[in-house]
Amino acid sequence: MINLIKTDIKSIKLLEYIIMIPFVFILAFLVNPGFEYPYYIWIFYFTFGICSSSLDQKRNDNVQPVIISLPISRKNYIGAKYLLPLVWFFLSTIGATIIALLFNWRTDFFEVNLLITSFLLIILLMAIYLPLCLFYRHASFFVPFILIFVLTMLNTTNEIHFIQFHPILLLSIILFYLSYLLSVKIFDRKII
Repeated sequence: MINLIKTDIKSIKLLEYIIMIPFVFILAFLVNPGFEYPYYIWIFYFTFGICSSSLDQKRNDNVQPVIISLPISRKNYIGAKYLLPLVWFFLSTIGATIIALLFNWRTDFFEVNLLITSFLLIILLMAIYLPLCLFYRHASFFVPFILIFVLTMLNTTNEIHFIQFHPILLLSIILFYLSYLLSVKIFDRKII
């Protein structure tokens, strides 16, 4: 399963990363014009953007039949797809921390509560997004744009803060696991 995750990470070209970084900064500014919590929004959008890129249907159409033909179970394949957002969140956190430290040597931007909240939001989003991407061909293209539009509109019109901890977010871990089980069950029956 670790090799599948490494393969997914290596499948994204350097140019995609280079394009993603300024795009994510612009989105973080659009969603949060006052830059109240840019560090956490940047982590959220970068993780979501890279996951969307790695789940691109064109990429999966070429690779999926080959991977399934290897001695890897379908459960491990789905497990790798579900672990990938966790790995990207960790790498995005490291990258955002390095960038934040370059702009501000103090660590006053770092709050564990907000980091946990952005992690739970990613888990919640991926619990919904991953099954759509794996089983509905066009979801990997349309869902990110719809999400970005909705989040931008919510934050600019209603003054709703994007990252706020609420205890109900802890249910996203259970939802993520149930989403994984559902995806494994559907993918086992899928003919490739």
